Parts: sequence; structure tokens; C-alpha cells
Amino acid sequence: MIRLRALGQCLIEVGGHPVTPESDVLFALLLILSSSGGQTIARSDLLDLLWPESTSTNARHRLRQALYQLKKLGAPLDRADSVIAVREAEVECDYVTYSRNRQAVVRSAYEATRLDYLPHYAPTFSPRFARWVEAERERVCGTLRGCLLAAIVEARTAGDHEDVIALARACLRLDPLSGEATFALAESLADFWSPRLSQARLRALPANPATPPDLLLVISDPPDFTVRGSSFRDLLAPAYAQFAGLGPEPETNHATEK
Repeated sequence: MIRLRALGQCLIEVGGHPVTPESDVLFALLLILSSSGGQTIARSDLLDLLWPESTSTNARHRLRQALYQLKKLGAPLDRADSVIAVREAEVECDYVTYSRNRQAVVRSAYEATRLDYLPHYAPTFSPRFARWVEAERERVCGTLRGCLLAAIVEARTAGDHEDVIALARACLRLDPLSGEATFALAESLADFWSPRLSQARLRALPANPATPPDLLLVISDPPDFTVRGSSFRDLLAPAYAQFAGLGPEPETNHATEK
């Protein structure tokens, strides 16, 4: 069994043995195979990705060595003359498991770095493989965004503003330009916070370092653009008007009238 732990960490387990990016080629080869969804991968493609600057003879020798090391670790490889594969049933990817479990989606939204795919992983031994990693990162992040947006719809339907806020923030960390996540965040911040903040607390928000930046932005200066036919300023007009119209605290005159 190969277990890919790519969300918030960089770890692949093979038969209970951990493989990290420090083993650059083994980690890269396992990452490619475990991300293939059970499809066969041509040996020539692996040679081009991992050893683009080596001679054909040297690259084939290095691939044979790497495959031998993986076999010793217990990797369930299916090998033929020209292709290599790992059966889908023999691979466990955390982002695939995550995408099938809504509760895991919601839980992870409350952890700022939980959804980072292979954080800080930037291989330098092969420019082609580095580009492959970035393409894979975008693919996985697209899957995660879809899961978060689906969970946002469910949470909005249930009226669970706290979950919507956490899910939308997580989605915006992956895609800062997501209009759907921005809309959901603005809507739920307004609905969640407006009934809970007195005028005195609203006045204190800008000076309070614990104020969430997106809450402060939405209340004090909501973005002026339209998503799905609804203007943010129209949507947040009650909270915005309440905050903008407060003005400074009135001065108290303690002087004694003569």
C-alpha cells in the first residue's frame, strides 16, 4: 500500500516506510505513480520528467535503480517493458479521501494550513518535474475548491454562518479571486455579526487587533462589485450604514455650569 500525505505535509508511506522529499528521486517517482489514478505511465515519460538532461543510458539505469529501491520498500508496482503502474486500490491519497467526506472538509476549513498541497515542496533537480508538480498542485487545488464550494452551498442552505465563514476563508486561501467564496463570506459575515455587535463594539472594531481583517473590511468598506447580479454594497447596506454613520464618540462635558 502507498499512502500519499500531501495536505499540510510532504510524506509518502510505502509499506509503512516513510519517504520524504529528502529522497528526491524516490519521492518524485512515488508522487507521480500515486497521483496517476491507476493509469499506466510510460517509462519514457518518467525518464523525460526525472532525468531530462541525462543520456538515455544513464536515465534508464537510474530508473531501474529507483524501481528496485521501491520494490525493496514494498511498493506494489506493476511493471512491463515500456510502462509502469500502481493499481488504484493500492494507493490512498489524503485529498481523495478528503473530497469524499464533507465533515473532513468542514473540519479542515478551521485549520489555516490544512489544505496546503505539498507545502514548501519545490524540487530543483529537474525543471520539467517542477512544472509537473505545479500543474498537479493546480489540479488538486481545483478539486479542493470544488469540495469547499459544495460545502459552502450546504452550509448556507442550513443557515450555518460560522461554517460558511470558515469554508469561504479556506476557499479564498486557495483562490483569492473566487467570486462565489467572496460573496458567501460577505453575506455570512454580515448575517452573523450584525445582530451581535452593539454600536459601542462596532466603534471599537478598527482599534481591536483581534478583529478579523475580512470582518473589518466588510463592515467598514465593503467591496463595490457585483456577483451573480447582487451588489455587495446593497447586500451589506444595513451593516455598512450602521458602521459608517456612527461617527466619533460624543464628548462628555464635565465642566460645571455657572
